[in-house]
Amino acid sequence: MPSRQPFVVFVVDDDAGLLRLVSKSLAREGFTVSTASSGSKAIAWLTSHEADLMLLDLKLPDLQGRDLIHQLTKINRQLPFIIITGQGDERVAVEMMKTGALDYLVKDAQFIEFLPAVVHHAFSQIERGRRLEIAEKQARLSQTVVEQSYSAVIIFSQRKVDPDIHYVNPTFVTLTGIPTSSLVGNSLTRLEELTGPWPSLRRVLTSGKPFRGEMRLLSKLGSQLVFDSTMAWVFNHSHAPTHLVVVMRDITEKHQLEREILDISDREQARIGRDLHDGLGQQLTALEFFVTGLKDDVKEQAPALVEPMDEIASRLREAIRHARGMANGLSPVSLHGDGLATALQKLAENTRTLAKVKCHFIHPESSVEILDEGVANQLFRIAQESVNNALKHGRPKLISISLSISRCDISLLISDDGRGFAPAAISDGGMGLRAMNYRADLIGAVLTIDSAPRKGTRIICNIHREQ
Repeated sequence: MPSRQPFVVFVVDDDAGLLRLVSKSLAREGFTVSTASSGSKAIAWLTSHEADLMLLDLKLPDLQGRDLIHQLTKINRQLPFIIITGQGDERVAVEMMKTGALDYLVKDAQFIEFLPAVVHHAFSQIERGRRLEIAEKQARLSQTVVEQSYSAVIIFSQRKVDPDIHYVNPTFVTLTGIPTSSLVGNSLTRLEELTGPWPSLRRVLTSGKPFRGEMRLLSKLGSQLVFDSTMAWVFNHSHAPTHLVVVMRDITEKHQLEREILDISDREQARIGRDLHDGLGQQLTALEFFVTGLKDDVKEQAPALVEPMDEIASRLREAIRHARGMANGLSPVSLHGDGLATALQKLAENTRTLAKVKCHFIHPESSVEILDEGVANQLFRIAQESVNNALKHGRPKLISISLSISRCDISLLISDDGRGFAPAAISDGGMGLRAMNYRADLIGAVLTIDSAPRKGTRIICNIHREQ
């Protein structure tokens, strides 16, 4: 990075001897010095040159100091300045400071002695002013960006028990329908009364770790909003947290569209399953009956064909079993009432039959039904995906499917004794975990992956049902 050029000091005074003394004194301090002996010469020099600081004599042969400053302002060539005045003119110098002078020096016996310190102090003031101006511009720019952002922004205090709200941007107000007056100055507890719980934020407050993920809030009208959110601390120069900033991108519509796409996909799978069962399955069954009946007709006329026809019938029966297994996987039995248990039982049976892997289903002890077909369907798909992943990646000898239902909770557990994996090493799209997480998210479930290399895998999906 190139070093900064020496500061340029421009000295305006009609005393030639004083100009020489000032120039030598400031040059020894590392400053670049230019001079002018009158107001008109000063204006001419500043018209085509730049200076960082001006030392200005109050009384010039052609202009008063204040008049020179006025003219420089008119031509937009103003710059920071220090007044040089004779003894007895201190009052005028003070008046000039009210109009913008940084300091003043009296031409006395100690003038040259004090000059370097006064100039250094002036440059310190100038630098502080410049840094402050840059900081203010950055703050205004940041505020403008946040105010006009499509993302919702809310800033909390650093207090970890019940932080106050310091700021909300217009987007947050628009999305939630809650006015700024009901938010700023109020606590997180009050916000939760208006929008529902903020569990992710509570975890950030207690753990100190940032958060990135989806969260749900209620609008003032009661509709549910889904956000992709980031929650992180803001630290001061001493690395102490000062505020907690939450940035939220509204993905409610995207979430709804994805859900609709998933529903369409499930319906299409169900249609294909029905076509396999009612179309191909029935045709294969009819063909098996035809071959079986034909065998009796050819037994006397062509005995050598009986054994091949038995083989054809056997292969047809195997094809029928495969077609029915595929149909059941694509279109499980009705998921109304206790249909989920029946579908999971079928999944276990098909896994044993088709994949030749031991698979058990543990029936729920309670008779409480799952009345929401959408919930039942997503749970079945999560179990189906879990079993497929185990077969594809885990090479297990045993798979267990367990469903537990109570009035308040539903718990689905799929475990295997396969190779397992390290969950942290799997990307979001790996092994179908992203699809399972998304399905769980659609029905408000919590999906937990418990696995380790050579220790099998447990996938738990829990739903708490409101009463």
